[in-house]
Amino acid sequence: RDGGGITFNGDTAAANALSDYEEGTWTPTAVAGITFTGSPSGTYIKVGSMVTVYDSLTCNLTSGADFQIGGLPFAPAGGNEPAILIFNNSSTTAYVPRGRVATGGEIRGRSPATVSGINLMIQATYHV
Repeated sequence: RDGGGITFNGDTAAANALSDYEEGTWTPTAVAGITFTGSPSGTYIKVGSMVTVYDSLTCNLTSGADFQIGGLPFAPAGGNEPAILIFNNSSTTAYVPRGRVATGGEIRGRSPATVSGINLMIQATYHV
């Protein structure tokens, strides 16, 4: 298409063109209720107004405590959006805690157990 972007099936409308795609890295930051072991570094894919972040980091969490992870590569567009957060390590059964991408631009969750050195795998897709 002349104005940039990719269109499909002969559609030439600028509003329907895929004009924004990127891949990159992001650096999670421990905002509250969480400490990291090592230096986490995640990846992201952005297509149009949707971004998906991924990371796997080792951290310490406290039972029943809220935690916040900052450093998202893009601020969310508006309201709170769900996030998939999976805890897993060799001494803990895998489980899925509550999680969301908050309007303040951080991932927020709650740990159902006190754990040290647990692997927190993150996948969060949200609007920007």
